[in-house]
Amino acid sequence: MGIGVGRQGIKVKVDRTLAMEPPEGVVNLLDEMVALGLDPWLVGGCVRDRLLGLEPRDWDAAFRGTPEDLDRLAGGHLGGDRSGIAYGTLRLRAGEADFEVTLFRSEGDYLDGRRPESVRFEASLEEDLARRDYTLNALAWNVQTHQLTDLWGTLDTLRWDPVVIRTCSDPRESFNRDGLRILRGFVLFGRLLEAGRKADWSPGLLDEAFRQASNMKHASAGVLGREMGKIWDSGRAGDVLKEMNRTGILGILLDARSERFDDVRWEQLNRCSNGLMVQAGLLAMSGLSAVTLGRCLGADHKRVLLLEELLEHRTELHQAGGRGLARRLGALGPRKGGLLLGLLTMLDENVSVSDESVSEGVWFLQDLNISGHDVEALGIEGPLVGQILRQLLDEVQSGKTINRKDRLLHRVRSLKEEYGRNQN
Repeated sequence: MGIGVGRQGIKVKVDRTLAMEPPEGVVNLLDEMVALGLDPWLVGGCVRDRLLGLEPRDWDAAFRGTPEDLDRLAGGHLGGDRSGIAYGTLRLRAGEADFEVTLFRSEGDYLDGRRPESVRFEASLEEDLARRDYTLNALAWNVQTHQLTDLWGTLDTLRWDPVVIRTCSDPRESFNRDGLRILRGFVLFGRLLEAGRKADWSPGLLDEAFRQASNMKHASAGVLGREMGKIWDSGRAGDVLKEMNRTGILGILLDARSERFDDVRWEQLNRCSNGLMVQAGLLAMSGLSAVTLGRCLGADHKRVLLLEELLEHRTELHQAGGRGLARRLGALGPRKGGLLLGLLTMLDENVSVSDESVSEGVWFLQDLNISGHDVEALGIEGPLVGQILRQLLDEVQSGKTINRKDRLLHRVRSLKEEYGRNQN
């Protein structure tokens, strides 16, 4: 490891031992950049995640150049988002991974708390890293030399427990430039927890974050929603949301008083399998509406409707004393019914089920030991196939029929005769 002196006398550590091992699609794009005469560096979260032993969620590269260089790179690809080329950003798909390429740049003052009034390209790597939000995100790995550049001693920071989260500049200045950095700090908090590390904040950072939390609203709801998506979908969403609530940031984001979250069991949100379930669980325990979530964080309209439907069915089940769960799940189908069942399980809401067939997991048509093809083989066709299957599910769940293929086929023959007599 070599050591030099960086900006303002800060030591610069250079380490050529880190193996980034990007996925094949990213490697291909990086090779293409080298072939074009560019000198790409992997930067930011992907480098941090590799140091933490995590699989990066996305890959970012940067180099010293001009928008014309980005345009040359984009020319070999039909897809991707070229709308930001003039501003020094190109987004491409690299196989299954998202890949963003930016130009090294230095920035002028932020007048609106979101965007700089001026940007200068062809800045140095050091200048580019200096403008970033957190020291843990201000890392760069050279694709050709495998050189790791660390201006703020992040490698030393990662050797300690807890890992301290620090801004690259004074927190007051950093959050005033871009309020979204406050939320990104909690994304970083969650990544540290996912890596099995404890996380803490540098002195004064949280106080300044709370004072300037309204600056987050300078970003659109959609942008806020994308950043929050990294928290919803993390494996430690409950712990991150708990920390956001402790610091007052969650209430500001969701326009809610802190008491609203007093009954939330944060540790149970860590058990959710996906971000949708985290949202449903938080709404169920706090009493907030899906509409509020959508308004504050730009949640997709279809997702808001789905969350509303799940919460409505949960409320109705409570009012019915838990009766009718099997019928309700069957009517919703495997996807929505599975989500409702998952929500009830996550909330430890044990809805009483007395029927043995339901306790064995016969919730949906796909759980029957018979298929539509089996019904059609008995000479039944059209809408009647689905009608008979739904009746079989209801009879199995109510205990009138046993979920065995021979018994189900026998019942299909009887139903065929009954429907035939009714039509006559």
